[in-house]
Amino acid sequence: MYRIQPTEAIHVPGYHLVRKALVHTAGEPLYRTLEVVLSNLSAGHPQFVAIVANEVVGWCNIVPGDDASGGQMTGGVAAGFRGRGIGSALVVAALAQAESKGMVKVQLEIPADDVQAYRFLARFGFAGTSPAGDECTMSLVRPAN
Repeated sequence: MYRIQPTEAIHVPGYHLVRKALVHTAGEPLYRTLEVVLSNLSAGHPQFVAIVANEVVGWCNIVPGDDASGGQMTGGVAAGFRGRGIGSALVVAALAQAESKGMVKVQLEIPADDVQAYRFLARFGFAGTSPAGDECTMSLVRPAN
């Protein structure tokens, strides 16, 4: 069983390890991850973690983009915990909070050849643009309230 909850400072070491494994941020020190997470939290940006047996196994966050109505999403779930609905639950939680903050457009970058990620995000209404090099931009645009 897993639980999805807003990220807290205590989650940063686990968040850092999962993110490092998935995004290959080996050079980023823990203190820098802590600074970024605390900054996002103090600004009220959507930021959630998935917990299994008191261990962080995934995350999803959305930070504002170039304008106040849009945001940039990042996230992932550790390989051994995929296929359990954790990623979906993280995306739903982050998108709900983003929408409540007035973000009507959310984007993220995925590898251009990652068909599984493309299909996963399409289930939430994301659509991809033509790949530019090695990456594809996925966008979700909702009507403004």
